[in-house]
Amino acid sequence: MNSPFTEIFTKGDTLYNLDRAQPAIKTAKRVILYEGFMDVIASVNAGVKEAVASMGTALTPVQAALIKRFADKVCVCYDGDEPGFEAISKAIPLLEEAKLDVSVLLLPEDLDPDEFVRKYSAEKYRAFVDQNQVDKYEFRYQRLIRHADLRRAAEVERVKLELFRWLIQSNSGTLTHIYIDKLASDLHIDVETLMGDFRAYGFTQNLKITQAAERGRAGQIAILDRNYTAEVYLMNYYFQNVEYRNRIEAELTPYFVRDEFLMSVLLEAHDILEVRAGADVIGEIAHRMTGDRKREFEKIVIEKLEYSEKGLSECIMTLKSRGFDDRIKELENDRAQLDKSSQQYLAKSEEIMNLRKGRENLWKRMKS
Repeated sequence: MNSPFTEIFTKGDTLYNLDRAQPAIKTAKRVILYEGFMDVIASVNAGVKEAVASMGTALTPVQAALIKRFADKVCVCYDGDEPGFEAISKAIPLLEEAKLDVSVLLLPEDLDPDEFVRKYSAEKYRAFVDQNQVDKYEFRYQRLIRHADLRRAAEVERVKLELFRWLIQSNSGTLTHIYIDKLASDLHIDVETLMGDFRAYGFTQNLKITQAAERGRAGQIAILDRNYTAEVYLMNYYFQNVEYRNRIEAELTPYFVRDEFLMSVLLEAHDILEVRAGADVIGEIAHRMTGDRKREFEKIVIEKLEYSEKGLSECIMTLKSRGFDDRIKELENDRAQLDKSSQQYLAKSEEIMNLRKGRENLWKRMKS
């Protein structure tokens, strides 16, 4: 009886309670997606009637498209155990592919809806549903720390490394600051200390990949966060080699970094060099710094890279192409607001195409 197929219907093409939930979905402008029909029954009895379930099977693209027919927002409320978390992780991309705005509801104490209502009340369940939905990023963070014993050093290091890998892959400065702050708060440590660990981890990982590329095991610099890595790489060149310093400033600008810490270091270097062109810049800056800032500075400049013309050129081109990327993204955002048949849309499309060609030509000139 629990087979995904019968002669009458296929479970993967159906959502339990969808027919009865449609009036509530229209009113609430959302769908609450549960794993099983018992959760739906408990939810409806508690007054959250925009509830459907995926019939006890893994969510399918057909079911995601079915939800989209009736609402633009969906909140996933699966079991709070590890299989439930894994199912949520698999459901999110399917729902996003259906162009749904996805949130997640994590019930406390691994309770299911019926247990929550019996322990706290239907009224509190309704309030919890409305007030405690989180986005996919917060869900991922909560999954990371949910059973971690943050009193143990080994667990802290494991959580840190998993978070660092995720943040580097996200290539988002905003997410980095949000979740470095969160983890620092959960660990009861200074934010700057944790940020220093993150930068050191990112620099070490990207440096290994970049140096492997220079030794011929990859073509263009294969980096996880290409812009930040290029900035760190060029900062190292800037401090260790006067010839490269002059080249960097000639091809980019004297202030070629965007990272806040790197910019503060660069400003100090310029102040020193304006007064004494041949000064020991590394020594003077290190002398001015203390604590975490000093350690972070030393991590960036002390370890000498494998200097090469190719490595320098690739980093310079990475930051030059960033300007193209920024302008393309800006134009794409503007274009998204326009009618596709309008002259403005066509003009912006042409400008985007020309910018992409210009970006490609940068790399072609470097390789020629």
